[in-house]
Amino acid sequence: MDRTTIISELENIKDKVITYEKSVARFKQANKEFEEAKNYEPRRLVEFDNKYFPEYIESKIGKKNQPKEFTYFDLRRLSKKAVANRNSEIEKHNSTILQLKRDFDVQYEGKRQSFKIEDDKEKSEKLQLAEKELQISKEDSEYNLSMLNSIELLPKSMLSSSIIEQIIKYFSDWRVDSVKEAINLYYNEAWRIEESKKLQEFFRTVDERLTDNNEMIAKVSEDSSNTIEALSELSSAVENLSKEIDSLLDKE
Repeated sequence: MDRTTIISELENIKDKVITYEKSVARFKQANKEFEEAKNYEPRRLVEFDNKYFPEYIESKIGKKNQPKEFTYFDLRRLSKKAVANRNSEIEKHNSTILQLKRDFDVQYEGKRQSFKIEDDKEKSEKLQLAEKELQISKEDSEYNLSMLNSIELLPKSMLSSSIIEQIIKYFSDWRVDSVKEAINLYYNEAWRIEESKKLQEFFRTVDERLTDNNEMIAKVSEDSSNTIEALSELSSAVENLSKEIDSLLDKE
């Protein structure tokens, strides 16, 4: 094939690859949304309970604070009797709240049931739509993949839109005359780029270590200077003390 024909063939392959890449991205997004739909919890019933159940409790037993266990710094926790009384209060309160919740559910059964039905319907519809999109995107990506399986001009490992774009550029720039040359050139350049990255990472690591070492050396130098200064002050103090002792001895 001549250069123009090869470029045309590569452009057609690139279009198919781009279509496949888009379908894969769509499938990944659909899979993410399907998982979110499975974990999704509508909040009509929850918000109704959160709003009206506290009001229901207050209407029945007044506005009371929930009894809690003594904190660590509360000295009453050292008294077995006080602890037992507090535990009894907590148990009694929890039992009262539990019974009030049963009464609340019965009194507002109609409203709560309607909210639950709406919540279940919303989740079901959301899940069905997500599952449908997941199935469609899966079939779409599988079909586009089958279109790539018939390509023989390039190896499967090179069926990437960015790689094919680079191959096309080799031909457009007259750097190669055949697909084989283009493939070899690509791998050679890719290898050089990879090696360059490794070298850059190596030099970056070395630079970081040198910086750390310089900082450590500076810290050791500073500590040494401080130690020498402290020893000098100590030596001076000992010398002064020795002179004072000698002076006292001379007076005797």
